[in-house]
Amino acid sequence: MSTRRRRLQLLAAPLLLSALALFGTSCVDPPPPPPVDCALGSYSATGDEPCTPAAPGTFVDTVGATSATPCSVGTYQDQAGQASCLLAPIGSYVDFLGAVEATLCPSGTTTLGVGSASESDCVAVP
Repeated sequence: MSTRRRRLQLLAAPLLLSALALFGTSCVDPPPPPPVDCALGSYSATGDEPCTPAAPGTFVDTVGATSATPCSVGTYQDQAGQASCLLAPIGSYVDFLGAVEATLCPSGTTTLGVGSASESDCVAVP
Protein backbone atom coordinates (compact mmCIF):
# COMPACT_ATOMS: atom_id res chain seq x y z
CA MET A 1 0.00 0.00 0.00
CA SER A 2 1.34 3.39 -0.90
CA THR A 3 2.12 6.00 1.72
CA ARG A 4 -0.31 8.43 0.16
CA ARG A 5 -3.14 5.91 0.25
CA ARG A 6 -2.34 5.06 3.88
CA ARG A 7 -2.43 8.76 4.81
CA LEU A 8 -5.83 9.15 3.13
CA GLN A 9 -7.16 6.16 5.06
CA LEU A 10 -5.87 7.61 8.32
CA LEU A 11 -7.50 10.96 7.52
CA ALA A 12 -10.77 9.37 6.39
CA ALA A 13 -11.17 7.10 9.42
CA PRO A 14 -12.12 9.90 11.88
CA LEU A 15 -14.55 11.34 9.32
CA LEU A 16 -16.18 7.94 8.88
CA LEU A 17 -16.47 7.50 12.65
CA SER A 18 -17.98 10.97 12.98
CA ALA A 19 -20.51 10.20 10.26
CA LEU A 20 -21.45 6.92 11.91
CA ALA A 21 -21.88 8.64 15.26
CA LEU A 22 -24.00 11.37 13.68
CA PHE A 23 -26.17 9.27 11.39
CA GLY A 24 -25.97 5.85 13.01
CA THR A 25 -25.29 2.53 11.42
CA SER A 26 -28.88 1.33 11.11
CA CYS A 27 -30.90 1.21 7.92
CA VAL A 28 -34.13 1.31 9.93
CA ASP A 29 -36.49 4.21 9.32
CA PRO A 30 -36.53 6.90 12.00
CA PRO A 31 -39.38 6.70 14.53
CA PRO A 32 -42.63 8.44 13.59
CA PRO A 33 -43.21 11.95 14.95
CA PRO A 34 -45.05 12.13 18.28
CA PRO A 35 -48.86 12.30 18.08
CA VAL A 36 -50.51 15.73 17.96
CA ASP A 37 -53.20 16.39 20.60
CA CYS A 38 -56.68 17.39 19.54
CA ALA A 39 -57.17 21.15 19.90
CA LEU A 40 -59.82 22.88 21.99
CA GLY A 41 -63.26 22.25 20.51
CA SER A 42 -62.36 18.81 19.12
CA TYR A 43 -61.76 15.26 20.35
CA SER A 44 -60.94 11.70 19.28
CA ALA A 45 -60.94 8.24 20.85
CA THR A 46 -57.24 8.64 21.64
CA GLY A 47 -57.15 12.40 22.17
CA ASP A 48 -54.75 12.69 19.22
CA GLU A 49 -55.26 13.72 15.59
CA PRO A 50 -57.30 13.05 13.50
CA CYS A 51 -59.96 14.83 15.55
CA THR A 52 -63.71 15.41 15.34
CA PRO A 53 -65.21 18.84 16.08
CA ALA A 54 -67.60 18.96 19.03
CA ALA A 55 -71.19 18.83 17.75
CA PRO A 56 -73.61 21.70 18.35
CA GLY A 57 -74.99 21.38 21.88
CA THR A 58 -71.61 20.18 23.16
CA PHE A 59 -68.15 21.61 23.86
CA VAL A 60 -64.55 20.50 24.46
CA ASP A 61 -62.56 22.73 26.81
CA THR A 62 -59.33 20.70 27.10
CA VAL A 63 -56.52 19.83 24.71
CA GLY A 64 -56.25 16.11 23.93
CA ALA A 65 -59.87 15.33 24.85
CA THR A 66 -61.44 11.94 24.20
CA SER A 67 -65.06 13.11 24.25
CA ALA A 68 -67.29 16.15 24.06
CA THR A 69 -69.41 17.39 26.99
CA PRO A 70 -73.08 18.38 26.61
CA CYS A 71 -73.94 21.97 27.47
CA SER A 72 -75.51 22.21 30.92
CA VAL A 73 -78.97 23.61 31.67
CA GLY A 74 -79.01 27.38 31.30
CA THR A 75 -76.52 27.17 28.41
CA TYR A 76 -76.49 26.19 24.74
CA GLN A 77 -74.14 26.01 21.77
CA ASP A 78 -75.40 26.46 18.21
CA GLN A 79 -72.06 25.91 16.45
CA ALA A 80 -69.73 22.91 16.06
CA GLY A 81 -66.14 22.86 17.30
CA GLN A 82 -66.55 25.12 20.31
CA ALA A 83 -64.66 25.21 23.61
CA SER A 84 -67.56 26.52 25.71
CA CYS A 85 -71.32 27.01 25.79
CA LEU A 86 -73.26 30.26 25.76
CA LEU A 87 -75.50 31.46 28.58
CA ALA A 88 -79.19 31.71 27.74
CA PRO A 89 -79.73 35.42 27.06
CA ILE A 90 -82.19 37.58 29.00
CA GLY A 91 -85.72 36.71 27.88
CA SER A 92 -84.94 33.02 27.37
CA TYR A 93 -84.02 29.81 29.20
CA VAL A 94 -82.53 26.37 28.55
CA ASP A 95 -84.04 23.55 30.59
CA PHE A 96 -82.20 20.47 29.24
CA LEU A 97 -78.67 19.22 28.54
CA GLY A 98 -77.11 19.57 25.11
CA ALA A 99 -79.26 22.40 23.80
CA VAL A 100 -78.46 24.03 20.47
CA GLU A 101 -80.66 27.06 21.15
CA ALA A 102 -82.39 28.86 23.99
CA THR A 103 -86.18 28.86 24.36
CA LEU A 104 -87.88 32.26 24.42
CA CYS A 105 -90.00 33.13 27.43
CA PRO A 106 -93.76 33.24 26.80
CA SER A 107 -95.13 36.50 25.45
CA GLY A 108 -95.21 39.29 28.03
CA THR A 109 -92.52 37.67 30.22
CA THR A 110 -88.75 37.83 30.51
CA THR A 111 -85.94 36.61 32.71
CA LEU A 112 -84.07 38.89 35.07
CA GLY A 113 -80.63 37.66 34.07
CA VAL A 114 -78.66 35.40 31.75
CA GLY A 115 -78.32 31.64 32.15
CA SER A 116 -81.90 30.88 33.16
CA ALA A 117 -82.65 27.17 33.41
CA SER A 118 -86.43 26.99 33.61
CA GLU A 119 -89.57 28.57 32.21
CA SER A 120 -90.42 29.42 35.81
CA ASP A 121 -87.55 31.96 35.63
CA CYS A 122 -89.67 33.95 33.19
CA VAL A 123 -91.51 36.74 35.01
CA ALA A 124 -94.10 39.28 33.86
CA VAL A 125 -92.67 42.33 32.19
CA PRO A 126 -93.42 45.37 34.38
